[in-house]
Amino acid sequence: MNLNELQACCLDIAKDIDRVCEEYEIDYSLCGGSVIGAHLYQGFIPWDDDIDLMMTRENYDRFLEIYPHAAAPHYHLRHFTTDGTDNVPMLFARVEDTRTTVTEEIARTVRDGRVFVDITVFDGVPNRAYLRLAHLYSGYVYTYLFRKNEMVPRTGWKRAIVNNLPGAKDDRHLLKKYESLNDFVRRRKGKGDPFCAELLSAAFSGILYESRIFDAYVRVPFEDAHLMLVRDYEDYLFMRYGRREFPMEVPEDERQEQHIRTEDGV
Repeated sequence: MNLNELQACCLDIAKDIDRVCEEYEIDYSLCGGSVIGAHLYQGFIPWDDDIDLMMTRENYDRFLEIYPHAAAPHYHLRHFTTDGTDNVPMLFARVEDTRTTVTEEIARTVRDGRVFVDITVFDGVPNRAYLRLAHLYSGYVYTYLFRKNEMVPRTGWKRAIVNNLPGAKDDRHLLKKYESLNDFVRRRKGKGDPFCAELLSAAFSGILYESRIFDAYVRVPFEDAHLMLVRDYEDYLFMRYGRREFPMEVPEDERQEQHIRTEDGV
C-alpha cells in the first residue's frame, strides 16, 4: 500500500466516523497534525499517513457505546473494553479497516496491523498538579501494556518506569488496571473544569488545554469530505504547538515520523 492509498483508506474511515457522529449528534474534531493539514492544505499534510480525531469525554463515551453497532461492516472499533488487552497498544480508541494489513511501527516495535484512525479523549483537569498525578498513574498502567505487547517507550521517564516496575500481568489483572485508570480520569466528567488534557494518551502529553476550545465546532473541507473541527482551532494549535502559523514546506528531517511503512517510502 502506497501513501496515497493509505491516505484514501484513512479518509474513508473518517467519513464513516463522521456519518455516525452526525446521525447521533456526537461532536468530534480533527486533532494534531490533521488540524494543520486542514488549515494549510484542506486535507492531509502531503507526507502524513494518518488522521487523528479528538472528543470530549461525554462525546467519547457515547461514541464507544454507539459506533460498534452503527459502523459499516468492515470497520472495527478497537478499545480495551471491546477487545480486552491483547494487541491493544493504547488506552484510547482506534477505528480499523478490517480489510487491510499494514506494517505498523509503535514504541520501537514493528508489527502487523490495520489501517486506522485514532480517537483521543480529553478529560477535565482542575490544575497542573492533578495532571501530573494522572500521568504518573497512567505511566504505571502503561508499564504493563508496553511489556505485554513487547514495546519499549522511546525516551525519558516512561522508559525508566518500564525498566524498573514489575513485569506484565495476565489479562484479567491488566484489564482491571485499565478500568481503574479509566475510572480515575472519568470522575471529573461534567465538573466544568477550566482545563482539559489527553490523560489517556500514550504520548503522556503534559499540555493543559483550555476547555473552551470544545465549546463550538465547524465543518471544514478535508480532501473530498467536510469534517468537524473546533471553531477556535488556531487557539488549539497555539495551546498544543506554541504557535498558530506553520510553513507549508518542511525539511524532510523535521517531519513527523510515519506510523505505517508504505511501499513508496514517501
